[in-house]
Amino acid sequence: MPRFASLTSSWVAVAIVGTLAGLTSRADAQPGRSGATASRTDETAATVRRSDLARAYLAFETAYHEHPPARSRVVEVNRAFDAVTLQFFAGDSAAVLRSLDELTTSLYPEGSTSLASRIARSLRLRSTPSNPVAASGRELELAIEPLYAVDFGGASSVELEVRVAVGTASLARMTLRATKEQPLVGGRLVVPAGAITADASAIHVQVRATDANEMVRSERIPVLPSDPDRVRASGVEFLDGLPEVAGLGDERSIFAARNDLLDSGIVEGSGGPVPLDRSVLLRELGRERAALAEGDDPYRGIEGHSWRVVRVGSIRVPLCLYVPESVEIDGPAVPLVIALHGAGGDENMFVRGYGAGKLCRLADAYGFVVASPQTFAFGSAAAAFDRLVASVRDDYAIDERRIYLIGHSFGAGIASALALRHADRIAAFCTIAGARASADREGAPPQLRIHGALDPLARGRGVTPRSRGRVRDRVFDELGHTLVVGAALPEVVGWLMAHRLESDD
Repeated sequence: MPRFASLTSSWVAVAIVGTLAGLTSRADAQPGRSGATASRTDETAATVRRSDLARAYLAFETAYHEHPPARSRVVEVNRAFDAVTLQFFAGDSAAVLRSLDELTTSLYPEGSTSLASRIARSLRLRSTPSNPVAASGRELELAIEPLYAVDFGGASSVELEVRVAVGTASLARMTLRATKEQPLVGGRLVVPAGAITADASAIHVQVRATDANEMVRSERIPVLPSDPDRVRASGVEFLDGLPEVAGLGDERSIFAARNDLLDSGIVEGSGGPVPLDRSVLLRELGRERAALAEGDDPYRGIEGHSWRVVRVGSIRVPLCLYVPESVEIDGPAVPLVIALHGAGGDENMFVRGYGAGKLCRLADAYGFVVASPQTFAFGSAAAAFDRLVASVRDDYAIDERRIYLIGHSFGAGIASALALRHADRIAAFCTIAGARASADREGAPPQLRIHGALDPLARGRGVTPRSRGRVRDRVFDELGHTLVVGAALPEVVGWLMAHRLESDD
């Protein structure tokens, strides 16, 4: 079966202004084959973007999964994370970012997170162009932007060195210094035209603590083999000239949406897979284009993570899919789990976020397909559910008796509405932190309701664990609104998989 490579790079989206303390630094040019230079910037504030929040959230979920808090801290961490959630909905993005990073740091063993690493985490490393092209003759500028002030604790100063390299060749470097009295200032490195050669595949950015020669952060910036804007324009022309082929209407829409992701003017995170690596996307689009030219479906049977859209009337609904290696193109039909994220999230939440992508690991264990759409269209477009199932079924053998729903928060309410509307197609569904959203009516599918007793939004405290009719309530005593998702998913999936629609035979 073909496989979509994992999409990697920077996280992205909406912008909200964050205010930082005033700053200073020194930038040193490093001589070398490229003649790269470094220069200083006087900016003392940076805009906190959704990409920064997404990066911080992913780092937190990963740390929470790899370094779960001691039992004595579970309540504290859950309450702290829910407080961050409330900050997010209040629009205080700078405070959210700082709080998330501090909470992440607290999960690691004491002594493993130095001041230098905490300051490095507070920086945004932003390249212009965002996707440099090999041998393009364009210079590359790397902006180092502090997003919030870091508490020095008992330390008095810190010094960081930022290096930019291709392979083993160092192109530029600069030194950043900060003290309690003068917090870190941003800077910029300029790599001159010609330094990024035709054989370059990536630019590597390293941030080191100079006193301990400790690597505290690294970033990889893919170098593209060709101009993405030109390839995108060529893709549009290709679709315009492609004859209509019966049965490939959805595939044309998917290709068009994926081709649009090459637009370098798009703010990453406003739609599309997270993270997004356009160097991978270029290769995939080449294969997809060749298949469409032959009248074939390029999306049939793809394993692993992939991103597409579902046409619902004139709307294109973004959708993340995850398909285990065990799922065979012409093999036995497998279950489908449709996962609906909460408000403020997007189609990436269930496959990359909650529980650090735990639902995908459970898909590997149980052998089901995960379909995680952008939730909002499912609240207004009556045909969205049928169109999603039809789109996935076109490319995979789906067991029609084993289609399930999971919804978190806002997505829980949508899941309940869908369960009532499509009771003849849904074997069972689960609502997580969805207040007391219920589909306890005659003919409704079985429902598992998950509550976090500490949840300040859906108010899980006071719910009695019980089974009533076709509804079962389960309360997690020490968990809150969001972290309950990752904790509950193993139990949720096991419960779902035990249900199936009765056969008509």
